[in-house]
Amino acid sequence: MGIFSKIEINGEDVKKINSLLPEHIKRTNWSENNFKNDNIYVSVDKYIKSLKTSKDIIKEEIKDFERGRNQKLASKINIFNTEVYNAKPLGMVDYGVVVRFNASSTGNRFENDLIGYAIEGAIDEVWANNNAQYDLVSNAKLKLLQKAISIYPNCNLLFKFEIDFRELGSSGNVFLYLRGTACKGINDLLDKYKKEISEEISEKILELENSLIKIDKELEELSINLKKIPKSKSELIDFLKTNIK
Repeated sequence: MGIFSKIEINGEDVKKINSLLPEHIKRTNWSENNFKNDNIYVSVDKYIKSLKTSKDIIKEEIKDFERGRNQKLASKINIFNTEVYNAKPLGMVDYGVVVRFNASSTGNRFENDLIGYAIEGAIDEVWANNNAQYDLVSNAKLKLLQKAISIYPNCNLLFKFEIDFRELGSSGNVFLYLRGTACKGINDLLDKYKKEISEEISEKILELENSLIKIDKELEELSINLKKIPKSKSELIDFLKTNIK
């Protein structure tokens, strides 16, 4: 076969070429024109990049499921400001966040006085209209519980819960600092809910993890094959002459 002659690609050659390619790129026949301008190489390279993107998306989906599990479980943690008996303390947990309460104030009316702020804040129009501040506090409390269960997976109680408010200037921006002691005790509702949620979400996570394994295997194979794909007529001639493994 001369370098200037037309390359004849027979059935065995087609199988050889297809062995390097993902299913959607394989063909029942090939010609040397298909290998001009790196066409096949570029197509496989693009597919490899799309697999890597899919892999990143699946990893984020797994994280979302894990975050969702912690959020659902955290909402069932019992909070106590009184003594907790028959409970084992696991460790302190805290959470801080700056939120915007849509009404500015005069002075530091928030600091260390949740009840005082709730009473005084009740006269604010925004509070009266939609309880926006209460929603922000509730969200921050949920974040604290999520942090507790992520650090201490056996946590099902929170003891000595406290929250401080500190207004930053008079802009309506408020720093919330929440804290408490994560404990392991009796919480039948969470124990029951934990089993249900874990089974449901674990099944979905396992499915996604299996998808990642398949993608990794395909990526490994294609990354090796990509180096063997002919990118010119001379490379195609050499490729068809050699035995690939």
